[in-house]
Amino acid sequence: MVLTDHNSFRGVEKIREIARNEYDDKIKVFAGLEWTTSRCHLTLIFPPHVTTEEYESVLKFRSYTHTPTDDEIKEVITETKELGGLVGVNHYPLSDRYLLNQPSRLQFYDWGIDFFEILNGKSYDYLSHKFSLDHGLGVLSATDMHVPGPVHSWTLLNVSEFTEEAIFTELKQKRTSYLFDLDGSPYDVEHKNNPGYIFLSPLIQIGSMLNSMYRSDRFFSLAFVLIGFIYMTFIVLEVLRKLFKP
Repeated sequence: MVLTDHNSFRGVEKIREIARNEYDDKIKVFAGLEWTTSRCHLTLIFPPHVTTEEYESVLKFRSYTHTPTDDEIKEVITETKELGGLVGVNHYPLSDRYLLNQPSRLQFYDWGIDFFEILNGKSYDYLSHKFSLDHGLGVLSATDMHVPGPVHSWTLLNVSEFTEEAIFTELKQKRTSYLFDLDGSPYDVEHKNNPGYIFLSPLIQIGSMLNSMYRSDRFFSLAFVLIGFIYMTFIVLEVLRKLFKP
């Protein structure tokens, strides 16, 4: 597996250490990241030998609302590949609907990307799959798992031996396929609700609504003020309701 959180490597070294020390014959974990901006979402995958300091140096733009120039996008791709890493484009059709001026598939290809994500959860991207086949690119599947749940797709590799090096070599050669199951893997684990998430849920829902309508740095500055005002009003009303409850 590749752990690819949004604009963060938090937890990568911890989970990789657990995999190596406790599950080395069953699970291999690679350092990765989903570089999330207002123009594109890219998966960065790093080889086993790359250090924390090296892959952290690639991430210069950490803001979800940052609108990178073409040169900035190319810089992230180039620096990842200079470390021996790989770059994939995530959920292209979805991003094309809600991101600002996403580069074309051909631009990404010219800039040196290695993969397109053709399976995202239950969604299949036929056009990116065809583009990948026509241009000699690899294909990836992803869970896009923001909350725990079933897995519907897997990236397939034909490795001669189950080592991090052999797996990464196959990825680098772009010799990948996929397995898709609409029903998904069984998942009967119960998780405790995070009190912080429940408390912030109204703010999160409002933010998601506004985020789907507008994407610009200026709008987000105004949106945070508006959302803060709405949320403070909500808190005040809740406090008054508790105090004066019959």
